[in-house]
Amino acid sequence: MRIRFKLLLAALVAFLAYLLVMFALWMPLQLQQARNDFVRNQDMILAAMESDLVRHLLAHDYAAMYSSLDQQLQRQQVSWRALSLHLANGRRLYPLFAEQDAVLPTPSTQLALEHPIALGGGRLHVCLFRLTGS
Repeated sequence: MRIRFKLLLAALVAFLAYLLVMFALWMPLQLQQARNDFVRNQDMILAAMESDLVRHLLAHDYAAMYSSLDQQLQRQQVSWRALSLHLANGRRLYPLFAEQDAVLPTPSTQLALEHPIALGGGRLHVCLFRLTGS
């Protein structure tokens, strides 16, 4: 074997070891960190919507609530695929009808986030956001 090939082989082995570390160890950690950041960001968005939603629910202003949720769903359409609002007893408030034609991502890429909301100081009932995003 020539010395040039031996030196090139050592560099190639070192490069392959570097790639193995990057793709086997570092990349899954970075993907998990990105997913955690995404979930935290979406939870902050839902928490910001909470006060507006509680005001509409306590006033029984469902038209304004639907308009607000439609607008938020339109704004977040890049990352949100579906948004639903349920009462503690399981009754769905938003959307009124299930969308049959909605194209949802596969379960492997789907992320469901739930954000509970307590109404009133006496905890009248709990609303639950179910957010499906990718």
